Amino acid sequence: MNLKEYKVQTALGLISYGDKYNIAVNTSVIKLLEYLSRDKDVAIKCAVAKNINTPVKILGYLSKDKNNIIRYWVAVNINTPVEILRLLSKDKDYYTKNKAKGKLGEIIWTWKSIKYK
Repeated sequence: MNLKEYKVQTALGLISYGDKYNIAVNTSVIKLLEYLSRDKDVAIKCAVAKNINTPVKILGYLSKDKNNIIRYWVAVNINTPVEILRLLSKDKDYYTKNKAKGKLGEIIWTWKSIKYK
């Protein structure tokens, strides 16, 4: 489903909240991810942040969201780059900060184990 189809189906009331969430967490359509990343619903933004297809640009945008739960899910995303994880490792939210620090530690450990093989 592309963005235009999504907007039409939403306007017609054909997309339930569950459908919207599933689209946000599973789609690989960049325009749809961009659109849903600006949704007013926190759970939908979290779903976009969790989505492994979410581009770095959108992860960067969501990493600055005022809601700590959204920032946490950006830190969880396997594709969040080191630069964003570094910023999140200084986050005011305890869980977001520790998740980002943990991911950075995993990256460093993996890099060192590859380097010394």
